[in-house]
Amino acid sequence: MSSSIPRTSGIYKIACLPTGKIYIGSAVNLRQRWSDHRKALRGNYHRNVHLQRAWNKYGESAFVFEVAELVMFVEHLIEREQYWMDTTHACEDGFNIAPIAGSQLGMKYGPEYGVAARERQARTYEGFIDPDGNEVAIYNLWDFCKRMGLAHSAMHRLFYGQSRTKSYKGWTHRDHPWVGRAQVWDGFIAPNGMPAGSIYNLAAFCRQHGLEESKMRAVHKGERRHHRGWTVQRDGI
Repeated sequence: MSSSIPRTSGIYKIACLPTGKIYIGSAVNLRQRWSDHRKALRGNYHRNVHLQRAWNKYGESAFVFEVAELVMFVEHLIEREQYWMDTTHACEDGFNIAPIAGSQLGMKYGPEYGVAARERQARTYEGFIDPDGNEVAIYNLWDFCKRMGLAHSAMHRLFYGQSRTKSYKGWTHRDHPWVGRAQVWDGFIAPNGMPAGSIYNLAAFCRQHGLEESKMRAVHKGERRHHRGWTVQRDGI
């Protein structure tokens, strides 16, 4: 029963009892992932054509979902998925199509390609700045984007300075050529009379202090005298 499947992250197997073939996958929420698989298979639109054909041939009752391993830290999911794919030969003898965990590659390559692809996936991408203004180092960008609901291509372009805009869903990168031209907000004075210093991300600053960004912009332009006690010190005043 699906109710017995935990909602935690881990590695799972979908086994076809008549053939003994299995599909290996990873999920942040195991119960939800099994529900998603069944919905696609029942609707005959599952992206794994081999698994769909077997489902159509043998029927739903011929398949079981098993938890292979619970993984405490989601950043280790891809690594553990690859381990289970390799040890069970899920590509050679099972339903898995892509030989590299977390990829959408439908072709099998030589071992030297597999090592290189895994190294690219597992690299650390430094210099990202999240929507709250915090600098973040991301291990395995593809998996991170998958978990956070971000487009890998957009984040990849940000990292290499190829994006046409300086941000994507609030994310920026410290080395992006547009970041250096971003406005710096100077002169704000806190309600206690202390200067705020240079502000490089006004949106994040306002979220942190419970302020409205539009009104703080108006204060900075001189269109408002203050906002929730915040004022701006102007030259010569």
